[in-house]
Amino acid sequence: MAILQTVVTPRQNQALSVIHSYIQSSGFPPSLVELKQELGISSNQSVLDLLHALEEKRCIRRHEGSARAIRILSQGFHVLGVKPLVPVVGETAAGPFLEAIEHAGTWHEVGEDIDRLEQVIFVRVKGDSMIGAGIEDGDMVLVRESIEFSSGKVVLAETPYGTTLKRFILQNKSPYKYLKPENPKHDILIFTKNIHMRGIAFKVFKQDGRALDVK
Repeated sequence: MAILQTVVTPRQNQALSVIHSYIQSSGFPPSLVELKQELGISSNQSVLDLLHALEEKRCIRRHEGSARAIRILSQGFHVLGVKPLVPVVGETAAGPFLEAIEHAGTWHEVGEDIDRLEQVIFVRVKGDSMIGAGIEDGDMVLVRESIEFSSGKVVLAETPYGTTLKRFILQNKSPYKYLKPENPKHDILIFTKNIHMRGIAFKVFKQDGRALDVK
């Protein structure tokens, strides 16, 4: 992935460093008040201007409506000279269903070859329903959030029973649309309007340190 050379001001670099430091130490980016304190700035607008400039330079991405919803993008990590970080959103089932996942306040480093970081999350696998796809209990899986899904992809899905990691199957015979485990001990899950696919699994990090593509 090509990273463009971006020039930031010393003040912008300081703000970016504070955001990165908070994420590393607490698991969450700083609030506006904390940024003001760390930067020695009394004006809310001055902080907002700094964040806007960093956003314009593709160093961060903000989500309106949440004071702490700041993600550092690939460009921002490159400016800081550090490895990219991806949030861990909790555990997902590869077996019994688990409750809905949410950001667990933990981040993991990934390589600079992972692009579109703002769309990527980590989930920890619990269960054995995907062992046939090389995804085992305790593995960490990278998931890219998506709205388009093709048959055969391993997906992260939200169901009435909780979240799960399964292979999405779409075919022209019954059952037409379902989630398939990669372990014959587990049953398929027929699609209903209450099942929502959140993203596509594309890389699994094994407990022995290997990083493998999801097949």
